[in-house]
Amino acid sequence: METIDIPLIWLDDGDDVRLARAVEAGVYAAHLIATQGPDHRLQAVVEAGHSAEERLWWVGLRIARMISSRVAATNQLPRDDLFQESCVAVAQAIRAFDHSRGVRFTTFVHHVVRQSLLDAEKFRVGTSAASRWDRRAARLVELARRRDPRQSIVEAARAAGVSVGAARRGRTRLVPLDDVATHDPGAESTLERVGLPSLEFLDLLTPRHRMVLRERYFRERITLAELAARLGVSTSTACRWERSAIAEARAVLDAERTTLSRGRRSAAACDASPVPSVERTGPGAPSDP
Repeated sequence: METIDIPLIWLDDGDDVRLARAVEAGVYAAHLIATQGPDHRLQAVVEAGHSAEERLWWVGLRIARMISSRVAATNQLPRDDLFQESCVAVAQAIRAFDHSRGVRFTTFVHHVVRQSLLDAEKFRVGTSAASRWDRRAARLVELARRRDPRQSIVEAARAAGVSVGAARRGRTRLVPLDDVATHDPGAESTLERVGLPSLEFLDLLTPRHRMVLRERYFRERITLAELAARLGVSTSTACRWERSAIAEARAVLDAERTTLSRGRRSAAACDASPVPSVERTGPGAPSDP
């Protein structure tokens, strides 16, 4: 991940209260403009609120980078994934901060970011999103099966007094995609199995998905690791973007096939049912030769 140049902005005593009030006033002024029409005085309040929000953002971002880097190093987790989650927490903290409670903004942001990264295992590639209780249930079932290897998981869960579903969730292990998808030749044929009629469908995708599929499959056919390096993200993030791009491509192609199929059926129906000729009678009808 590219290093973000975070400006050195500090909050003196009382700054967090003043900035929070400016943010609140800016939000309310924006609401008044939207409901009552433009007003240059209200617009000045909105701009002051944006400036205050930006200052709180940079202060919170420095805290988010510090906490996410520490958690990533301690738990050997992808630092950029944790930092992205922390940035979302900072944005939420700015709007949720209540200066009337007497808590400093930096303290509040620190708490919100820590809470967002509390279950750090969900960021680890190759492990499931099972809870601590699920993993405890899986360990108890494993101990029960060691004592009696003939027991099934259901029987061992009953003997251990835990939920079968919790034990199964705790035993789940996901395949790491960082290395497997990078070196698996079959992964490159994922999109080819869709059956592409042409490449025009790429123009219908979102810019990020279009770029990912072009770089990955239709230009140089680079690996997932090369794509991640080119985009400046981790391999796991690039893999998520690729999966989203393929899903959108399939939806676009399915819609295109459905439209073509309906058009062909309509054309076939028209060909099979020609309009019968109607004999004209009366003064304007042509006479037989």
